[in-house]
Amino acid sequence: MRSNTLTWIVAAIAATTFSMNGAEREKDFSYAPEGSEAYIWGNGKVETYDVAVRLKNDALTGSKITGFTVPLSTEEEITDIKGWLTSELRLENKTNVADITSTTATVEPDGPYGMPQINVTFSEPYTVPAEGVYVGYSLKVNKIIDDNTRYPITVTHSDAIGGFYLHSSRTYLSWKEMTEEWGAVSMMTVKLIGNFPETSLSAADLSTIYCLKGQTTEAALTLINHSESEINSIDYSYTIGDLTQTGTKTFDTPIPAQFGSSSEVSLTLKAPDTTGTYPVSVTVTRVNGQPNESNSPTATGEFNAVSFIPVNRPLVEEYTGTWCGYCPRGFIALERMNKEHEGRFVALSYHCASGYIKEPMHCLETFPASDMNFPAAILNRNGVELDPYFGSTNSTHMGIEADWQAVADQFTIADIDVDVKWDNDARTTLKATSNVRFVKDLEGTDYRISYALVGDNLNGEAWAATEEIWYQVNYYSGNTSVTGDDWKVFTEGREAVIGLVYNDIVLAYDNQEGISGSLPADITADEAYEHSYSFNLSEVRNIYDENIINDPSKLRVVAVVTDASSGKVVNCKSSGYPAPASVSAPAIDSAATVVNVIYHDLHGRVVAAPSTGGIYIRTTILSDGTEKHEKVMK
Repeated sequence: MRSNTLTWIVAAIAATTFSMNGAEREKDFSYAPEGSEAYIWGNGKVETYDVAVRLKNDALTGSKITGFTVPLSTEEEITDIKGWLTSELRLENKTNVADITSTTATVEPDGPYGMPQINVTFSEPYTVPAEGVYVGYSLKVNKIIDDNTRYPITVTHSDAIGGFYLHSSRTYLSWKEMTEEWGAVSMMTVKLIGNFPETSLSAADLSTIYCLKGQTTEAALTLINHSESEINSIDYSYTIGDLTQTGTKTFDTPIPAQFGSSSEVSLTLKAPDTTGTYPVSVTVTRVNGQPNESNSPTATGEFNAVSFIPVNRPLVEEYTGTWCGYCPRGFIALERMNKEHEGRFVALSYHCASGYIKEPMHCLETFPASDMNFPAAILNRNGVELDPYFGSTNSTHMGIEADWQAVADQFTIADIDVDVKWDNDARTTLKATSNVRFVKDLEGTDYRISYALVGDNLNGEAWAATEEIWYQVNYYSGNTSVTGDDWKVFTEGREAVIGLVYNDIVLAYDNQEGISGSLPADITADEAYEHSYSFNLSEVRNIYDENIINDPSKLRVVAVVTDASSGKVVNCKSSGYPAPASVSAPAIDSAATVVNVIYHDLHGRVVAAPSTGGIYIRTTILSDGTEKHEKVMK
């Protein structure tokens, strides 16, 4: 809800009610969920408001609208209140025009929500047509005297499209569907009479299903209650191709009795024994043991019986810098995720300089995303910027893990593997070979593979090619709000931390959108598509033309499958480290002897030989001037 929604009132929305009236029943219909919180909303101006909801539902077709009620913030300085019905939302000379009927409303001073209530009764009941109808009201604010006149419209939180349309004489000059933008619906309750069934449950929104051939799976299905009772169980039948089977489902949490209340449920379906793509339909046959009287009991979709289920590895791309004092968040999160989800977690860490501040790990001229805040992360290039530690909640510690897990739990259409090896004995060229398999036949696609060269075990003290010691700016010195032993290097450290070991660093990535033609346009299910790409390490430099590859044995390649039509990542995989070449690199002069050994802790301080537990950087200096740097753990 936007900031101009200043005041809220807790309201117990009345449940759907029924009473017998001969062969017909009375029904209250509202987009406001039962028990919702009600808000007063408005533009804060002297103007005329027109508010509408749309009734278009198989279960309501043929019923008759007798009137409606809606809470009102105040009676003061509000006049010209009318209720109306229209087949379309239309303006003439900037004024709302209702093409079915319009009538003057009355206002009940003490409504059921502790607020005035608009009451509208139409002179003749109106039959709801199959194409639907808009039910609306208009009012005029003559003077702003308090919040109630600033915000005269009552709404509540919901994402039900059709529940809130708005026009106003000075602010919203055209009719606008508001629910998608504001996440709100009107508090209007429409009064209906009709031959409503006692037991009615509609089925909709059957998701696309993938399942191993001959096995069972859980399919998500949206069910909508058009009954007067809560729904505790259903019987259903389903057809996949020529195969028809039945099942039952008892709900742990019943579907509420309110008319129009919906729930996503999971139903067990069994796949055919032969791979392929089949039409699928699911029909709710009985509700609470009684025949389902719904006009729309069936949902349809697509069922894919497959020979394998790909492992979904979401790609996490982090944007960071050693100059960024808040970027330790991303450092901690990536290290934790690599440990907790080893083998499945894949990250690309992009370091970027800031103005005149040098960033030794800035290796790319362009990045997959631009105009990013630091630190930041993006999952599968979906265009949504996240905090690499707090995630989408921006408040929950390691919230990024929940965001990652939500994507990892989704089905992906392709699996990928990648291996790396030295392409020559001198270890100057690293060759990556990928294999991609899809679960189904596809035509006219534009899937592509890209390859990122990634370095682990990077530490500034180990690089002769850079002139200065690397350090991480740290705004968490003395901070007590973040917890975990891995945070201590920052919370107990200085404002510049020396000696960090960096992983997942992108050193080269020239084909970020994918290599055109790396995968065919027409895909055959289960076929393995092989592709190779090589990195010439002599060309891998940072933007200052410095070589920062200190340890070629700690290089990896991340292979990424991208759908070029959307730019989104389909799947990815990180290789292991390359095996040693058949001929070793030139050895250090065997006559050289060790002349000194120096230890640093992760704060960059020189320490004696490690005596307490922790991670240290050991520098071995040889008589020929060679230095060897390695990370050791006590």
